[in-house]
Amino acid sequence: MPLAIRTLSHQDSDHRWELASRDPDPRLAAYISGYQGYAELAALPMRRMELPFAGLPMIVSLGPRIGVKLLDEAAGWTEHRSFIAGLHDRPALTEYTGAQEGVQVNFTPIGACLILGRPLAELFNEVVALEDIFGEADARRLVAQLHEAPGWAARFQIMDGFLLDRLAAAPSLPSELTWAWRMLEQSGGQCEVAGLAEEIGWSRKHLSVQFRQRFGLPPKTVARILRFHRTAALLGEAASEGRADIALAGGYYDQPHFNRDFRQFAGCTPGDYLARLLPEGGGVAAVEPR
Repeated sequence: MPLAIRTLSHQDSDHRWELASRDPDPRLAAYISGYQGYAELAALPMRRMELPFAGLPMIVSLGPRIGVKLLDEAAGWTEHRSFIAGLHDRPALTEYTGAQEGVQVNFTPIGACLILGRPLAELFNEVVALEDIFGEADARRLVAQLHEAPGWAARFQIMDGFLLDRLAAAPSLPSELTWAWRMLEQSGGQCEVAGLAEEIGWSRKHLSVQFRQRFGLPPKTVARILRFHRTAALLGEAASEGRADIALAGGYYDQPHFNRDFRQFAGCTPGDYLARLLPEGGGVAAVEPR
């Protein structure tokens, strides 16, 4: 039975977009959190803020290049077409003008380690061209197949096949690390790192070093990002509720820690974040000029 595709769309005087999302093949469920196809048209520059989350986005662009910049990064803007972004500990900005179309794949860190075939410490706060990950021939073939496919269902099916082939050839990860990651994720970042280390028979330092090498960030930072991402989602869904109640539901014990993480991971206050939310799943608007 075909997997269901969910769609959202929006149009105003300056922008319009269509978003199509689908779960991956069930065999990829532990490695890919979802696919999203997008087709957009912007009369004016469209700038978005991309928040840190516990995953790695892969963009396969069927349109022109996209500008990318880490917030507060002195290096400035870079231009990319198809790429993978590593785990990051600060917000990033993206920008395009005109037509833009493509497919986004959200890897779990376990899936990225296996399918990309490298330690994620190499990708931390980096944006890497698709051909530098999969090789020029395979990257070009994937882009061409997606471009020629007749619609989102066909494109998502192509992506399933591409990723399953690579997963089949992937080496395994240490079971202690995959268990520790899943415990952190399932708890929403509420697990104590010392408790995880004790459970697998490692020292806390050894777990932190191995976790950072494989996944790109130490477990304590991952726990903070998991809490932040969950709380940001709750804030967007229940903006009328009190901030203290939302912070508590997200795993924060007090408002100052909630506000601190928001400023680090979103670069703004919770109120500013709410004001920047775009309609119909359009993301978060950025205000910093290029």
